[in-house]
Parts: sequence; structure tokens; C-alpha cells
Amino acid sequence: MEANGSMSIQPGERERARFDVAPPDHDRGSGPTFGSALRRHWRVMVATIGGFAVLAIGYSLARTPDYAAETRLAVGGLNASTPSAFTGFSTAAQQLAETDSRAVQGDAVVRDVAAALKTTPAQVRPHLSAAPIPQTPVFTVTATTKSAATSIDMSRLASEALVREANRASDAAPNQLLKEYEQAERERQQAEARVAAGGGSQAAAQADLVGAEARADAAKKRYASAIQGGAVRLEIIQGPAEASSDRISKLQMLLFVAIVLGFIIGSAIAIFWESSRYPTFEESTLGRWELARRTRAQRARARRTPR
Repeated sequence: MEANGSMSIQPGERERARFDVAPPDHDRGSGPTFGSALRRHWRVMVATIGGFAVLAIGYSLARTPDYAAETRLAVGGLNASTPSAFTGFSTAAQQLAETDSRAVQGDAVVRDVAAALKTTPAQVRPHLSAAPIPQTPVFTVTATTKSAATSIDMSRLASEALVREANRASDAAPNQLLKEYEQAERERQQAEARVAAGGGSQAAAQADLVGAEARADAAKKRYASAIQGGAVRLEIIQGPAEASSDRISKLQMLLFVAIVLGFIIGSAIAIFWESSRYPTFEESTLGRWELARRTRAQRARARRTPR
């Protein structure tokens, strides 16, 4: 009897076996790590990244790409095939090229392009942009639309309209240029007053102010050039031969985003699955509390039991 009693499982040990036994193949108190989750569930990572990559490729192929056509213009009729001639132009010509590039958003240019394409100026203006090439009297006019042919036509028409407008002012007499400068300056002041007054569409008022400042600046420079006896003309030096698509660049960007998102979401899924193989904190804590409660109850009963 004594041997049997010494080898029997005590109540506290029985409760510990029921509530505090660690899960198989894991040390008690250990938890999942990022490395172990990735090693065990690497297929989840590959599948998640692959799924996002397929979605990115599908969207890139389904969307209509943007086509950009570019035309190069130069102040003074510069030959694009002789870059060494760039150094011979004065700073004034470079400043005039920068001013003319801003005039591509002007009403005269936009109206001519809209009339040629049988559309409205509001639909043309957002698709036109221009940028000067630093340290040269050359600038580019770019048209970006959903059609390659439309982009080429819009860039060419805008450049031609800009050349007509700039050369008309250059060929005018100094007195006429002075009147145009005074008129442009009045329009600039009126646009500034509308912006300062507020109310209405501030975006439209700001756009009008930018256009008025560009026209006033161009008129001032051309009047000064006419006074000095030198008419500076604007010419197209390279037309829009083709339109470039943004499909490849967009695909590369979408694939990068897909890889990053796939890695983040795949890691989260792998860690969640790995952590499900371990006991939660609440389960372990409740087991210890229940064991302590039952142990205290057994000790209390043992004290009350007469020997």
C-alpha cells in the first residue's frame, strides 16, 4: 500500500498535467519568430507576391497608356545639329526662351490648338506643358494624351501657334510692342487684384495670373529687344516625330509596389499561421490561475479532514 501510495499522482500534479503541459515540439514559453515563420511558410510569401504581381501586370496591360510627344523650339533659329553654337547666345536669349515656354498656356496658343482639333480650350490646356533646357535658348513643348496621334498633333499645333505669336510680336514696331506691353501689364495687375480679392474659383484666378505674368514678361523682353535694334525670332528646331508611351515605366512602378505589398501581407499571414501553433497568453495564464485555485482548494480540504 505504501508503495502504491508513493507512486500515485497527487491532485496538484494531475491538475498541472491537465492545464500546464506545453504543446509538442516547442519549449514552454517560446514563441514564433519572423525567421521561423518565413522558413516554414515560404510558399505563402511566394504565392502572395506572385498574386500581386499578376494583378499589377494585368492592370498595366488593361489600362490605356499615356502618350507624350515633344517638340523643341529655340530662340534665334538655333540649329539642333550643332550644340557647340549654344555658347554663342546671350543670357537674354535664354531668359526669353524661359518666358516663351510659359506662354504655351496662354489663351492665344490654347485657342488655336483647340480650334484645329475641334475641341475646347479647357480640354486642351491640361495636356500641354513646356520646360526650358538649362543654360540654352532651347525649350520643349510636350503634349500628353491617351492617343499617340493626338499627342503628336497637339504638340505640333501648339508649337506652331507659339511661334506665330512670338514672331508676330518680334516683327512689330517698337511703338506697337510698347502698347502690347502696357496692355499685358494692365491685364497682369487685374489678375493680381482678382487673386487678392478672393472669392470665386481661386484655381482659375491663379491660372489667369500665371498666364498674364508670362505675357507681360514676354512683351517687356521683346520691347527691350526691339529698342536695341535686334529682333529675336522663335523657330521650331525638332518636330514631334513620335510619341513615347508610359506603359513600361508604369509597369515597373506597379511591380515594385506589388512586391512590397506582397512581402508585407505574406509576412503577416505567415506569422499569424506560425503563432497559431503556440498557446496563447490568455490560455497559459488561465491554466496557471486555475491550477493555483484548485491547489488552494485541495489544501483547504486537507486541513479540514481529520486524521
